[in-house]
Amino acid sequence: MSRQVRGVRHVTRLFLATTAETARALVDRREELLDDKETVIVLTDRPLDGREGVQGDIICAVDLKAGKSISRYERHEGHKTYREWRLPVSVFLRALKKIQLV
Repeated sequence: MSRQVRGVRHVTRLFLATTAETARALVDRREELLDDKETVIVLTDRPLDGREGVQGDIICAVDLKAGKSISRYERHEGHKTYREWRLPVSVFLRALKKIQLV
């Protein structure tokens, strides 16, 4: 899950299924959302689609700084075939190194 990225020793690549509106808000309203402690961003270890119950029509690859621990936000649900993290948007934005459409 970790890989080398220029300028950063290690990053974690995860995926976000979302809507265009939410993806735009993460970029355009970043400063405002840094104080948001209630909104949650759901990330997975692989891109998901509608068969897996995701909502939204956009898949983004997100690179998070490895120094920011997200392990405590991982959800362990035995019936899922993927790993899932539920991060407060403020934690997500502070750890975010890069976001791109897949």
